[in-house]
Parts: sequence; C-alpha cells; structure tokens
Amino acid sequence: MKQERVKNLLFLFFQAVFIITVFICALNIAKSRPTNETFVNKYASSDVVYVDGTSAHFDSKNFGTVNRGDVATVHIRLPDEPLRDQPTLCFYIYHSVTEIWCGDTLLDAYGADIDARGDLVGNKRFIVPLPEEAMGGEVTIILRATEDKAFNQIKNLKLYSARDAYQYYIDADPISFAVSIPLFFLGCVALMAMLFTGHYNSEWRKGVYIALFAVLISAWMMGSKGLPAMFGLAGYGTSIMEFIAVFTVATPILLYAYESEKKGVFRTVLLSAALANIAFFALATILNFANVLHYSATLLL
Repeated sequence: MKQERVKNLLFLFFQAVFIITVFICALNIAKSRPTNETFVNKYASSDVVYVDGTSAHFDSKNFGTVNRGDVATVHIRLPDEPLRDQPTLCFYIYHSVTEIWCGDTLLDAYGADIDARGDLVGNKRFIVPLPEEAMGGEVTIILRATEDKAFNQIKNLKLYSARDAYQYYIDADPISFAVSIPLFFLGCVALMAMLFTGHYNSEWRKGVYIALFAVLISAWMMGSKGLPAMFGLAGYGTSIMEFIAVFTVATPILLYAYESEKKGVFRTVLLSAALANIAFFALATILNFANVLHYSATLLL
C-alpha cells in the first residue's frame, strides 16, 4: 500500500513538472516572436447616454463609471493606411451587453441572451477580425451596462495581425498570465496528491487548505482577466468561476489558521469566521442563481 502511494506521488510530481515545463516553453516561444500590436486608443472617442436621459461626450475610450442601463458607444476611427496585416481588434469588457459594428455590419456580439434571462453577464475578451473596409472607416462598440458601477472604459484596446492575435492573452497582463495558470494546475495536482496520501490528521488538512487556497486565488486571477476563454470557457462561466473564488478564497486561510491554533477562544473565532464565510457564499449563490441579487451586487453590500 505504501509503495502504491509513493508511485502515485511520483506520477503526480512528474505530471506537475511536465505542466510547468510545457507552459514555460509555450510562453517563451510566444514571447520570442515580435509582438505585432498597435494601441488604437488615440483613434477612440466615446458617447454615453445615461439611464436618466442625459448624455456626455468624451474624446477617449475612458468615459467615467457607468451604471445599469447606461449605454456607452465607443467610436474608433481608423486611418486609411493599414495598421496591420489582416487586422484583428482586441479588447476586454465587464458587465455589459456588447455589440461591435463596422458600418451596417455586425461583427460580433455578446450578452443579450444572458441578460434577457436575468443572469450575470460578467466579463469577456473579444478578438474580432476586421474587414478591409474598416481601414479608413469607423468601428463602433456599443456597451450597455448590466450592473451598477460596471466599468469606466474599454480595457486593453489593441489591434493585432490575425496570426498574432493569440498573444493578446499574454500582452494584456503578462504577470497574471504567467502566475495564475501554472498555480491553478499545481493547486489541482496538489489536491489530487493529498487525496492519494490521505492520513486525515491535522497536517493533512493543512496541506489540503494550502492547495485549495492556491486553486482559488489563481481562479480569481484567471477569471478577473478573462483567461479561461483560452480553454473554451465562455464569458458567463468565467465570471461565475471568478466570483465563486472571490467569495470562498478566505475560507481555506481561516481553516488553516484554525488547524494551527491548538486551543483557546481564538480557535473558536477562526472556525466561526470560516463557517460564516461559507454561509455567506451559500446565501450569495442562492441569490445569484435565483436572479434576486447577482454576485457583483452582493459584493457591494
């Protein structure tokens, strides 16, 4: 039995090493190529129509905080000369029903069906190929906020060549990319390892809490940056993943401290805080999926 556990541990160890090695190699290969990105912020202006009927114009992609029902329209007037070969527009949105237009052509859209169900729209990274007529013309991005204090700008607004658009995930936030993805997989591997070596004592539980914290904090980072889209997870799923991590990330820390504290009133306080955190998460989840109060709104309480 002991030999079997050792074999399982070795297998998981080499699996973790393989994951990290592949990730680092892929990152180095991606970054070794010239990054063909062009910031198009200088071509952008914005108009906002607020829910009370007033409006405002801004000479940039920054337009101040918008709330549920406000509609921000970002105009990107591109120059005549091609900025990129097969240009691809990339940007990041949060809590908004979004449409991207080039003249009368709808290039992409997101969130209308989710909002119609009353669900949390969440965040999404857009990678939108532009038609040739976009150069010398205008690309319009329409954002209808679905939550209060939703956003105040379009983030990471860039133009890439189509063949280099994948680099957007790296360039937008290289630190989050480099840290969160391997940490998430390592945390998952560590949790599996703990299950295979379950002694179910205090030290074992502390190991589980550390691994669980690694999974949750990395899921929070990945979700907030829209990185799960790389693995096919839709914007709605990405947001749910992010908020579950946000609400529960404190629990393993509290439980680890509880296990480390051998006796006294503080130990009881730590356990009570952990249970309260779990109860609050359970309540927030019920309210979110019943469409009474979304996760984002609960955090503002």
